[in-house]
Amino acid sequence: MKKLLGVLLTMAMVIMIALFTMNQGKAANEDLIEITDTVKSVDIVFGGGDLYVETWDKEEIGFKVEKGQNSNGFDYQCYVEDSVLYVDGSQKSGNAAKKGDNKVYLYIPIDKKFDGFILVNGNADAHVENVKCENLQIDAAIGTVDIVGFTTIDANIILGMGTINAEGKITGNAGVLCSAGTLNVKVADAESDHDYLINTSFGKIDIGNISYGMMSEKKIINATYSKFVIECVAGQINFEFEND
Repeated sequence: MKKLLGVLLTMAMVIMIALFTMNQGKAANEDLIEITDTVKSVDIVFGGGDLYVETWDKEEIGFKVEKGQNSNGFDYQCYVEDSVLYVDGSQKSGNAAKKGDNKVYLYIPIDKKFDGFILVNGNADAHVENVKCENLQIDAAIGTVDIVGFTTIDANIILGMGTINAEGKITGNAGVLCSAGTLNVKVADAESDHDYLINTSFGKIDIGNISYGMMSEKKIINATYSKFVIECVAGQINFEFEND
């Protein structure tokens, strides 16, 4: 009897150690999913972790999750509905102030052009490359968004207390609002290719080599078909132009 109890106790200890090791180690990664549905637009709501939107040579759209040691309760889903690709990275539990260490990858065809591309970023780090669309919307609360190589007709960029670094081409109209963070935009044309409506409260806006400080209101007319409405409440907005 004592021998049996000893064996059972040993087995219990082994199981406990195994469970402890599994919990401390890296969670199992999800397999790469390839989406063959017709996708006209992308809508991403991403609360925490690291998001990578990259191009690849395949015709399908790819989606993959790599779960880290501290996922902090974030769960990720990817699905298509009415030709819209949704990526939902919401938090089920955990500390809302921590973004966790999951990595999520979205692969898009290199020549794909979307009607719309929306990224709502909470407390995550988002890295977006070479998106082509007609309407681009970036909304960042306290996280960081780096978006490079984008091409769009119209853009709407909203920043709370985080950081947005955007580099690409806007051929139509743009609305830019910064509440308290830092927003850097580098546009692939000249300053004279756009008209501007500029407003500041307690923030600062730099357009090329000209700075607009607190309580500024300025309208710049270059007789173009592209209008940029730029408002800074208490942060910093920097606009640069490749062709100047």
